Amino acid sequence: MSAIGFGDELVRDYLLFRGFLTALKAFDSEVKADKDRGFRPDRIVEHLSGCIINLDLNALRDSWAHLDQRFFARLEHSFLGTARKLETALLRMYLVTCISSGRQDKLLEFFDKMTPDLQGLPEWKDWFALPFVKNADEHPTYSPFFNRQWQDTMLLSLHNFISVVFQSAAMPTLLSYEEELLKLQQLTEENDMLKKKIAALQAGETIDLPKTSRDLDSGGLRTPCELMDDFYVIAQEAPPENTGRSIKSLIRNISGGLPTSPVLSRRPTDTRKAEESSSSSKLSKAKPRSPSVPPSQYTQQSSRSKKDSPEASRSISHEEGQSTTTKVERKLLKPHSVPATSTQSPIQTMKEEAMSGFIILSREKYSEHNSLITHCKFNCSGTAVASSDMDGVIKIWNAIPSVSTLSTIMSKTSVLSLDWDRKRERLLLYGGTTGIVRMYDTKERRVVKEICTENVSNSNQRVLCICCSPLGTNFVTSTSTGEGGQLCLWDMKTLSMERQLLPKTDKSCVHCCSFNHNGQLLLIGLSDGTSSILDLRTYEIFATWPSHTGSVLSTEFSSDETSCYTMGSDKKFHSWSANRIGQKLSELEIHSGPVDAQSISSYGKRFCFNSDGSHVLTCGPLGGVIYKIANTTATPVLDIGGHNKPVNTVDWSAAMESSTCICGTVDGKVIVSTLLNQ
Repeated sequence: MSAIGFGDELVRDYLLFRGFLTALKAFDSEVKADKDRGFRPDRIVEHLSGCIINLDLNALRDSWAHLDQRFFARLEHSFLGTARKLETALLRMYLVTCISSGRQDKLLEFFDKMTPDLQGLPEWKDWFALPFVKNADEHPTYSPFFNRQWQDTMLLSLHNFISVVFQSAAMPTLLSYEEELLKLQQLTEENDMLKKKIAALQAGETIDLPKTSRDLDSGGLRTPCELMDDFYVIAQEAPPENTGRSIKSLIRNISGGLPTSPVLSRRPTDTRKAEESSSSSKLSKAKPRSPSVPPSQYTQQSSRSKKDSPEASRSISHEEGQSTTTKVERKLLKPHSVPATSTQSPIQTMKEEAMSGFIILSREKYSEHNSLITHCKFNCSGTAVASSDMDGVIKIWNAIPSVSTLSTIMSKTSVLSLDWDRKRERLLLYGGTTGIVRMYDTKERRVVKEICTENVSNSNQRVLCICCSPLGTNFVTSTSTGEGGQLCLWDMKTLSMERQLLPKTDKSCVHCCSFNHNGQLLLIGLSDGTSSILDLRTYEIFATWPSHTGSVLSTEFSSDETSCYTMGSDKKFHSWSANRIGQKLSELEIHSGPVDAQSISSYGKRFCFNSDGSHVLTCGPLGGVIYKIANTTATPVLDIGGHNKPVNTVDWSAAMESSTCICGTVDGKVIVSTLLNQ
């Protein structure tokens, strides 16, 4: 991100050259009001600490909300916990500053404004008593947070975290010149060395050449020093002597080249959408990268260390009936052999090299349902699964480390829609054929709220879709009656309807929808075969196009959000451009029958991407089928198998140490498969 300032100058020079003076003035004014602080972590941390010193709670909340929506919301679910811990630490530091400054009024103001957000969070349970505790700096619960070392370490951790997030962010094309130049130089150098080597071999001579980037790939890179930033552990230690450094002096001394956090250094490598040649991908590891280039070599080393760990080579028992083995194995799962009388597996004809990518560590079957599975979804952290069926039974259960039921919900009607609250994972929303959306608390094991989406006296009222925003602020419901359907936006806290997003129509209804990463765009699929993208900032539809000849059953944005995917009842899987309305990028060739005729009337997810969007899990005739997405093609990688009936809905979670897939079938079975990325 060091080239941001240079990029601003390029844009300014171009606008001036073209004579776009109005745009130039607007650009300059927005640069002055830049909340990203020029992508300078030290400036951001200094601003946040300044808000704390000045006891400006509103500015602190606004600045963090901007960072959360702009950057942290794009992180994988396994790293969101780090951002939440840092947010908690900042708020606690604000409270400590209030007490140290003797501002009881600011302390009470904090709890007046923040109680609705913090109430119910276990880490804040003891802090509501803070205004009534005398000598809080001596109380064992609060005293560690008054220590200067804890505060300094927390700010260093925050700076470190923001630095890694910025370095891992995708660079715009305008700023990728430095990376491309470095690659070109490395390719040129290697090409010259190879020419010398060929000439020497042709002359029958031996020549010693410097190691190329290919030679360094086997471990020539040094692992960067890691900065431990677990301030949560430090808060539990006995406080040492206070240091005399102030917050501002600490921030000034922070450099932009701090080592990355050990928590984030374990993040898997982001797979590029377009496959690069093996030489260029290895050359990018040969030399230290510029600060403006994301540190992919670190994450690649981390990925290799995972593959070589003993955990990856451990053989885990599969479903009941299979014999266990005592030998440690690391073999790819071969395609499942299918009897001649059954449906042919779509992976049996694939090439051997296309199978490399995943290893199935374990596979278990969940058999608590007796009818067609309408939904099976992980919560954000991947710790719990909610599955529902046409009999109106909802099961909350653990998938890792072993399958176990936590609670059961008995609905009077078929469950047609279901989704987890993204921010409060204990809350589950579901709807059926009565027009009522219910909010279920999985910890208290009871329905805490009911929402009437429309006139519930209509016996044909159906809640077809519920989709929660990734920010946890609102959710969308799609309902349908014999007279038509409508799409509504609801506030998650007040549970009141904010707006009707689509006018009520008798022609079509929304069957599926999905948010983008920050909850500002909504991709919807309708029963008449059209797809649309709504801008929730202006509440307007800015893109509509015909996508299928039948109903649209599932929609999803790509990981970079430059394209989107749809699957319809016409059994076709399309990729569309999100920038050019109606431009079909490709019709992905997958197995026949991704949509079973028995499950057309249910509305679960028919496909699901992994965390980096490089692979997609689809519904197969005898189990989930994973494809690798590259450019405009889908290459079959793995047939998960395990079913004897068609799969109806799928989900994929990478929140835990290894990724986990769940596949629900038309006969009420759910297969849980734990995968290891090679």
